[in-house]
Amino acid sequence: MKRTKRDDLLNELLPGDELAEFRRSSLELGLRAMAARRTRRQVLRTCAGCSLLLVLACALLWPRLPAHWTGQKSVVKMQEVATASSLARAGSVKFISDDELMALFPNRAVALIGKPGHQQFVFLDVRR
Repeated sequence: MKRTKRDDLLNELLPGDELAEFRRSSLELGLRAMAARRTRRQVLRTCAGCSLLLVLACALLWPRLPAHWTGQKSVVKMQEVATASSLARAGSVKFISDDELMALFPNRAVALIGKPGHQQFVFLDVRR
């Protein structure tokens, strides 16, 4: 439909004052819709920017977090029995029991993991 025919139709359906009121209300609704859309875009941009900063901060700080936060465990391997026994024969190493070893670290969470002779001494609360 051509613009002039449409205007004529509107003028015919809505006399002067009503047409002006219709145009004003239509303009107000359009402006409100545009403002709401702009607000949504601004909120989305702000959330995206904050999320990006949060991810960047986590990536930079992750290596510095304490190990008990990240679930890592520190493992210190004990010498193999053959090496330890050969040094003990030389008289330079004193063997201690498992309980004596644990007593050397009274305020730490430690464990011996593995089969006897091939155990690993593990600190469960890693401090840096």
